[in-house]
Amino acid sequence: MTKTRLLGAVIPVGALRSGKTTAVGEFPDLGEFAHLCKKMKIGLIQLLPVNDTGYESSPYSSLTAFALHPLYLRISDLPEAAASPTAKPTASPVAFKKKAAVIDEEFGGQTRFPFQKILKAKMALLREIYAANESAIEQRALKGELGAWIERNTWVKAYAVYRRLKETNGEKSWKEWPEYRQASPSDIAALWQDPKLRGEHLFWAWLQEALDNQFSAAAKTVADAGIVLKGDLPILMNDDSCDVWAHPEIFDLHLSAGAPPDMYSPEGQNWGFPLYNWAEQEKDAYAWWKQRLAGGGKKF
Repeated sequence: MTKTRLLGAVIPVGALRSGKTTAVGEFPDLGEFAHLCKKMKIGLIQLLPVNDTGYESSPYSSLTAFALHPLYLRISDLPEAAASPTAKPTASPVAFKKKAAVIDEEFGGQTRFPFQKILKAKMALLREIYAANESAIEQRALKGELGAWIERNTWVKAYAVYRRLKETNGEKSWKEWPEYRQASPSDIAALWQDPKLRGEHLFWAWLQEALDNQFSAAAKTVADAGIVLKGDLPILMNDDSCDVWAHPEIFDLHLSAGAPPDMYSPEGQNWGFPLYNWAEQEKDAYAWWKQRLAGGGKKF
């Protein structure tokens, strides 16, 4: 960090819409924004949180401490979208480009972008692209870069299992699921390794690898422009999150954070975010926090 006084800009990624976006600002737009900031002598960019919040629009209501939000993925930059091996005209690069253009035309011109509608449309298209390239992606997971990325980011296994279960259960909180409300590490490992579920889980891992690549490339562009990139880390986790579901022992589920009474809320506020069980976290030398602050690249 610099000790020099800087002019800065704070912005949500979704607001960085350009001529290349699909209805909403995406990670590569951050790099383009950096070039503009350099011309304007802006030396610092602060982003609102970019964690996956599912269909909840608040960036502070995260489903995970590690995964990035699929909303910010630029579909046109995906290698699989540009060179699909399928022979079907409806699942070709040209078809994918047209479908992305339809999404942008329908939602891109609005002053306030419809978060859930755009996410639903983009996820449907991403599913199509994945299905058209599933065999190649499977090979990358077995012997290629995707497999190596998963092993460097082992949190993605529990995340993928959690996201599949959440989707299967109509996006309900894990506390409302008919099964796997309580899942041990061995349960999660067994689900991840289930060959019948392999494709569904790899979909989420593939998305996260792509998001990581795009965000990392954008961050490098910002750094190369001589601009400081500052993030925003939500200190608390959503009760309905992969982390609370997979690691309930490191949270105090009997208490939740909030705010005391004030002029805006005479009875105070209950945010519903569980507190941390620091005594339990101390037993493994705060491994979850260390992984979180390292960006997810260390095993937990």
